[in-house]
Amino acid sequence: DLGSSLPTQIGNLVNLQSLDLSNNAFGGDLPSEYIDKLIDLRSLDMSRADTSEGNGLTGSLPTFSDMHNIVMVDFHNQRLSGPIAETFFMDAPGDKPISVDLTNNLITGGIPGFLVNKDRLDLYLADNRIDNIDSTICSAVSDWLGGDVVASGSCNGLLCPAKFFSPDQGRQTGDHSCQACPSSQYYGSTSCGTTSDGEVNERGILVAFFNAMGGRYWKTKDNWLSLDNDFCNWQGISCSEGSITAIRLSNNDLTGFPPQSLFNLPNLNTLDLSYNSIEFEFQGIGKATQLTSLDLTQTDMSDLSGIEQLSSTNIRFLYLASNYFTGNLPNALFNVVSLEELDISHNRFEGNFPSLIG
Repeated sequence: DLGSSLPTQIGNLVNLQSLDLSNNAFGGDLPSEYIDKLIDLRSLDMSRADTSEGNGLTGSLPTFSDMHNIVMVDFHNQRLSGPIAETFFMDAPGDKPISVDLTNNLITGGIPGFLVNKDRLDLYLADNRIDNIDSTICSAVSDWLGGDVVASGSCNGLLCPAKFFSPDQGRQTGDHSCQACPSSQYYGSTSCGTTSDGEVNERGILVAFFNAMGGRYWKTKDNWLSLDNDFCNWQGISCSEGSITAIRLSNNDLTGFPPQSLFNLPNLNTLDLSYNSIEFEFQGIGKATQLTSLDLTQTDMSDLSGIEQLSSTNIRFLYLASNYFTGNLPNALFNVVSLEELDISHNRFEGNFPSLIG
């Protein structure tokens, strides 16, 4: 596998018509402005079959605005963020079949109406952070996604709306409709953390966690996703009275972003993801009100944003050793007054010791 970041010199290959860099372990920011120089490009594949292949490409999505022949782009399972630009695919052929797969990234904003001039566009945007769709698209695109958009009679054939989900590409197809999911925040969810009556769907949360964290490549995953075994019998899961109380998956080759739905588990008191290279975020952790122990030792973390939300939990044991934290110790950490054990050794903190520790 090719690793590290993509060089900006990629923009020198101005005669390229096809570029396939799929299933490699690239990381860092995608050199989007240099890719946009490849104006003769017809197809570009930088997808990952699974998020366990490297850390993924970050940064903004290229616009492909000056490419007259581009008909295929695939970035699924990367980490591209930001909105779809107003010039996205601006000069791409309007009458040819075009496929754009951005599944499982961090794309934000909406699906813009100007794309309606692409007659035969297959646009895959499931599991991003899409929060709106220009409704003029859905009544005007009879040939998008094999006719699923017009067949649905709404935008559901493009993406299920917030508070709904579909396991089939996050949209209504011939085999799956959009199902109610109160916890679904964005358009295009493929899994659900709650049942149709609003109860927490603990199995569904674990399935989403498995898929987001490269479960296919874990060292051990005994019974995971098995229909023949209760989720309480899945490797690393502990339960009490049928409800999850602990997730212990230390040193198990986890990768990627743990989904925020994990914090919806009502009785989760122990979360141990130590010794895995993951992208943990504290955002939303305040919902895990029963959490008492969190171990993120040596997980390649560098950002403590949102750690103040731990104050809404019952956290007593917090282990953040051997990561890449820098700068001053955040004052918010010392407002988590329930802490009994705190390990932040082997990091790169500096500056004065905060007086709030007392």
